[in-house]
Amino acid sequence: MTKNFDPNLDEFINKLDSILAQSAHNPHFTIDSLCLQMTLSRSQLHRKIKGATGLSTTLYIRHFRLESAKMLLGTTERNISEIAYEVGFGSPQNFSKYFMEAYGISPSDYRKNLKTTSRQPEPVEDPLPAKTKKINRTIQVAAIAFFLGSIGWILYLLAPRHKPAEQANQRIAIAILPFTNLGPNEDDYFAKGIVEDILTHLSRFKNLRVISRTTSQTYEHTNKSVRQIARELNLDYLVEGSVRFTGTQVRVTVQLINAATDEHLWANNYDRSANDLIQLQTQVARQIAETLNQQLSPKLKEHFNESPTKSSEAYDAVLKGRYLLRNRQKEDVLESYRLFEYAIRLDSNYSDAYTGLASAATVMADIYDQGSQVSPYLEIAEENALKAIREDQQNANAYTLLANIYREKFKWDEANSSYQIALELNPNDAITNYWYALDLRQIGRLDEAITYHEIASELDPFQPVVNAGYIYTCIMAGRFDFSKQLLEDGRVLFKNSFLHSFVEGYLNMSQGRYEQAIPLFNKALDENPDFKTSQACLAYSYGRMGQRGKVVEYLRQLDPDDPSIHFRKAVAYLGLGENDQAIRQIKLAADTGKIPEELISEHIYKPILNDPTMQSILEQFGLLSYLNARTH
Repeated sequence: MTKNFDPNLDEFINKLDSILAQSAHNPHFTIDSLCLQMTLSRSQLHRKIKGATGLSTTLYIRHFRLESAKMLLGTTERNISEIAYEVGFGSPQNFSKYFMEAYGISPSDYRKNLKTTSRQPEPVEDPLPAKTKKINRTIQVAAIAFFLGSIGWILYLLAPRHKPAEQANQRIAIAILPFTNLGPNEDDYFAKGIVEDILTHLSRFKNLRVISRTTSQTYEHTNKSVRQIARELNLDYLVEGSVRFTGTQVRVTVQLINAATDEHLWANNYDRSANDLIQLQTQVARQIAETLNQQLSPKLKEHFNESPTKSSEAYDAVLKGRYLLRNRQKEDVLESYRLFEYAIRLDSNYSDAYTGLASAATVMADIYDQGSQVSPYLEIAEENALKAIREDQQNANAYTLLANIYREKFKWDEANSSYQIALELNPNDAITNYWYALDLRQIGRLDEAITYHEIASELDPFQPVVNAGYIYTCIMAGRFDFSKQLLEDGRVLFKNSFLHSFVEGYLNMSQGRYEQAIPLFNKALDENPDFKTSQACLAYSYGRMGQRGKVVEYLRQLDPDDPSIHFRKAVAYLGLGENDQAIRQIKLAADTGKIPEELISEHIYKPILNDPTMQSILEQFGLLSYLNARTH
């Protein structure tokens, strides 16, 4: 029986404003976070706020932020941009726009009025409906609390970056370096697999920041010292280890090292028979967590106590399947698929085997079904991801895979929910944070996307695709100065990546600097001649500069069998200003079940989005409501 939740208006608004005040500086705070703290669904929260104030959730949060900004404008010397970001706006431009709309005066003029008169200026008009006037005082009180909290935030920003890991509420940064395989090469899959499992277990602890496998993997066979690695990754602790098989026995040696002192906190040898390895990674992860004073929640305790499978042969098959799947080569992917099927035959309740099969199926969809409207492999992937969740509701990887599948099918609400569950179960998974950022970018929620890009970048700092994706989204959001800073920060690390050249070109193109963009797109193509997005942006830039001949030549050379040909043509025609032709190409793509990924976020499509044909396409793919949400 459902229990009615109907607190009085004042109690509801007080709780709402208190949460908003406390969470203003939390980079992970979203409407979904608000729903969680209010113990309401999105629709329930919307109905209650709408009933109490006449505003949507988004508009109410905006009003709260504007009131907080007014407080900071009158009581601090921070510039407009700093205040805009501090109160939660994605850009100073948006902040100024909304401030003007709400109060009929710009933020800078409002501040000038405060400074040039000895009395308080005439109160600006309250933008809330009449029925919510009584709530304003509550918001103002909460805004004061926000301001006082901001003082603490400033002190935090000015504090030294490296703090003792033992401080309360400090997230401990840890990396697990690749374990050394002391045996023959054919045992390498196990050394890699056990590291991945330990990392997955540790990633479930919210007070840990666990560096991704792909970044840690760059230190395989390194000559760098522990302190060098710790400085490069801003770490508190490192885990090193080795694996040696001898006949039917295996010895795994693990060491936990304090990165600042190079002191070994503990080292342990785990001797097992080859048929008794299933719980080994769990034991290692648990000992590391306990040494770092991490508390096991009831769910985590249950997870650590349960064995993923009773079949050592099935476990071995899953490790081998994962190892082969990393290469993404057709023969290896097919073999991994067979290994996961074999593991399921050995243990039909093995959740990780279903997850592996779903992973292999998604890769096979990319290999075999490009351009296909309905992929049988994608259906197989969805079916097995759901089976994995059925067997283990704590399987974060399965939720991530399911989210990716829903995103491919344009099921945006289902994708968002699945990503959020995955990150609740495993907040330290870099690739899930990155994929969720891409999902949010596709539906136009750019400010939220940037939050998850930042997390992914912290967890996987050496990945060019993670870095480039972060910058790409920031450019779409109009954060040009920040994008430039990210480019400079990554120049040494990613200078040889074609993606770094591309996003630098894209930044110039987005600001109308086509002459500067063209050589950068050409540089990206020199580094990767098959990079089609750079080819299309190059054609667009030529078109904007009036060099029609080069655009026509580009269109002539496009491969008619390329499943993305309509996207490429649309971009080229938009460069020429031939919007009707661009719309026609997008319609042709839509008829095959495909649309450009960033259709409502990419600025080059903006001139055509209000066209009736485009509106129909956006409605067809579930994006029209998201576009409308951005413009209201």
